[in-house]
Amino acid sequence: MVFELPVIVLGLVSIGVLSSATLRKNRRLGYFVVAVVALGLPGPDPVTTGLELLPMWALFEGSIWLAFFVERARSDASIEIVSTP
Repeated sequence: MVFELPVIVLGLVSIGVLSSATLRKNRRLGYFVVAVVALGLPGPDPVTTGLELLPMWALFEGSIWLAFFVERARSDASIEIVSTP
């Protein structure tokens, strides 16, 4: 369920609850939340927790970029609609 983060973020960006600017602005808080979630996952040692944490951080960063590209595609589409006669 944790690795569904990009899908959840994409849904929130699509309905307008989140934006890529908000995600970038609160990046430090996002890293902290992801670290807390990784610590909550079952892992026998700190190495395993670290190995769980790294892909989760990568997914969080990927979610930010995904939000950026979705917003850009949406704005490009709205510009295209407005500019057609």
